[in-house]
Amino acid sequence: MSGKQNTQTLPGKEANLFRQVVRHYETKQYKKGIKAADQILKKCPEHGETLAMKGLILNCQEHREEAFELTRKGLKLDMRSHVCWHVYGLLYRADRNYTEAIKCYKNALRIDKENFQIMRDLALLQIQMRDIPGFVDTRQQLLQLKSNVKGHWLGFAIAHHLNGNHALAVQILDSFEETQEEVPDNEQYEQSEMVMYKAMILKEGGQLEQALDLLQSNKDEIKDQLGNEETQANILLDLGRADQAEEIYRHMLQFNPDNYQYHHGLRRAMKLLPDAAGSLTDGQREQLTELYNALQAQYPRSSAARRIPLDFQVGQAFKDAADQYVRKFLDNGVPSLFSDLKPLYRNKDKGEALGQLFERLNESLESTGAFPPVGDEATSPAKPQAQVWTMYQLAQHYDMQGRTGDALQMVDRCIYHSPALLELYTIQCRILKHAGDPEGAAAAADKARSMDLADRFLNSQASKWQFRAGQIEQAEKTAAMFTKDGDQANNLHDMQCMWYEIECGRAHLRRHNHGKALKMFLHVFKHFEDFQEDQFDFHTYCLRKMTLRAYVEMLRMEDELYHHIYYSKAAWGAVETYLLLLDQPDKNAQSAAEEEARMASMSADERKKYKQKQRKYAGDRIKTHLLAFEVYMRKGRLLLSLQAVKHALKLAGAGHPDVHRLIVRLCQAVQQQQQQASTDQVSNGAGPSQVVQQVIDSQVDELLGSQSIQQYCEEYISSHGTTSLRHTAAAAEMLLLMQPQEKQRAVKLLMDTQTVSEQPGSTGRASHEDAQAVHSLLQNTFRDEEAADQWFSRSQSVFCWSQYFAGSKRLHVTSGPESNGVLEDSVAQLSLNGHQ
Repeated sequence: MSGKQNTQTLPGKEANLFRQVVRHYETKQYKKGIKAADQILKKCPEHGETLAMKGLILNCQEHREEAFELTRKGLKLDMRSHVCWHVYGLLYRADRNYTEAIKCYKNALRIDKENFQIMRDLALLQIQMRDIPGFVDTRQQLLQLKSNVKGHWLGFAIAHHLNGNHALAVQILDSFEETQEEVPDNEQYEQSEMVMYKAMILKEGGQLEQALDLLQSNKDEIKDQLGNEETQANILLDLGRADQAEEIYRHMLQFNPDNYQYHHGLRRAMKLLPDAAGSLTDGQREQLTELYNALQAQYPRSSAARRIPLDFQVGQAFKDAADQYVRKFLDNGVPSLFSDLKPLYRNKDKGEALGQLFERLNESLESTGAFPPVGDEATSPAKPQAQVWTMYQLAQHYDMQGRTGDALQMVDRCIYHSPALLELYTIQCRILKHAGDPEGAAAAADKARSMDLADRFLNSQASKWQFRAGQIEQAEKTAAMFTKDGDQANNLHDMQCMWYEIECGRAHLRRHNHGKALKMFLHVFKHFEDFQEDQFDFHTYCLRKMTLRAYVEMLRMEDELYHHIYYSKAAWGAVETYLLLLDQPDKNAQSAAEEEARMASMSADERKKYKQKQRKYAGDRIKTHLLAFEVYMRKGRLLLSLQAVKHALKLAGAGHPDVHRLIVRLCQAVQQQQQQASTDQVSNGAGPSQVVQQVIDSQVDELLGSQSIQQYCEEYISSHGTTSLRHTAAAAEMLLLMQPQEKQRAVKLLMDTQTVSEQPGSTGRASHEDAQAVHSLLQNTFRDEEAADQWFSRSQSVFCWSQYFAGSKRLHVTSGPESNGVLEDSVAQLSLNGHQ
């Protein structure tokens, strides 16, 4: 043992060289560090710490495999070296394998229990991985080692706060303040943040009175006066002291009368919020009307004071309030007016009233050039631009109602009136998209882009619609106009331009370029990993700068990072790509080879990790469970398929068309498994686990309501079969699946629906997307060409602008890179064809 130990003790000269290796690593002089390490290893080839340090430097030079090999060798030679374990942990941290890095740091601390550097690195990893109990222990040890460092006190308090020990966190902050002398002038802000953070902890710990007393007694020390008032108002509401809260909210409205949170708080304090069903009493409505009449008089320039009454007013009062509200925006030409009013369309009566209002205003502007009189007042003069903006709002109103012809005709009139107004082409793009003409939408978006080449938003919109129209090469060229010279793809990736990667991935997926599609989706995953990694920059910075409230909020935001819709879209796209490859493995050998290489770059553990993140963070989105069901069904994992069905059922209910499909398909698969199990048992005694089978059988029986699958399908047809086209399609498809002999009846269910022939604007009319899905269903699932042709003809007459149904009024734009020269000509058609 002594001989082996001697190999780990360096002579004086080599010991000095080793210190140089460490210094060269810290100063990023990697070549010099390698040279010094080689000098040591020439004389002491089995010195573990030198091998580990050389591996660490090689890792910085992107020689990962060699770095791990050398470090493992060094660790094997000197298992009792905290340096070797620390270096091994640093390699895992650089590899983003934080779990293994934490293990290495803990092993290092077992050897050198008071190593401050290792302990600090461990704390960073523990908060990064949200190992909160471990973070508490490490922070306590750091504080015990160096109690004179402010950051250690704050870190220990934050650790207990995150661990739910609110009282102890406040006690730690109080103890720290007792060690401080009078606060110097240059630390006044830090003291202010300390008070606000302590109040935050008290509030979250349920000590509302103490939090309120703290804020009120330290009012003069707090620099964030508005934040102080906001917190006090919230606490007063929670304490039931509504009168005091109302006073504070009224005071805050003096600073910002357009803050909707202040308005909501004021209404809550006055007990004027709707009930759980969203209803208000007549008395509440009268009080709200009186309140907002007073606020409008007090703050005549506040938009919020005029917009909020539209949410609670009804009948004629709503019409009058809406009339007063929109005139100013129409006169000033505010394009975002319709986006502001769009939530009101959830109420059918209000949506119709807004349409009638815009039509009345437009008629008056056309005939007199002025707005119609309000009450006993005379006609109100309008600016020349008011009419075009009124027609602009009308076009969007018609589009909301599905009246595509009227919407496009109104846009044409706007373009004739003001051809240089680029917003007209952006709304034309949106209308054509809803009408099923992606090529026309791309042409309109490109026209808007060409009118202002310096506008990045318009450029992005044009690129997005070109992707959706299948013009991938042109979309890439359009997006490249705002990238640096050189490699366009890498530049967009470096900018973390996720909308581009998702749209590009979907476009390639539609072309069955699976390799390119998956590459784009995986780029998005990488961005989110980078976002999570970026937390490291703030774990020490926020403690140093005393931005404690922002730090805690950042941690909580990062906890929900993977709930972002971009991550969900990328994950859905990746899963759909894998499913297509699984279903069609030999359709395109080259694409399959590309995919194999792409899939090889993602290990099974990584794929499992992404699926787990989807279930955890996107579990409130039904598409996650629909795709999970598809994956598990293909794997024959019926228990997990059942789990996906239960989640989808909880989110959307049994009446949802997609949930109906899942239930019937699962029940059919269980039925087939039972039949197969009986056969297997007869032949060789094999079969599924009896316990698992009992669980599945009982859950299936519960899903079906103790009916047979056929009875369940019949009940769905009678209760939901005519609700919408999507419901009809689901009912017909599952009827065919369970009873193939009923094919003619299933086809008749679809063909008898009137949803594609109802009048534009009717609530029961099917969307273009649903009509397209039914045609695909008739063609590919029912394999009934005659019925598919009939459906195509019916849809063609209804969706006149549809590219899919070859509508007579759609734009004929050549797709692909050769379309460059025809885009502007195509846009010119938009104002010539009349869109009748």
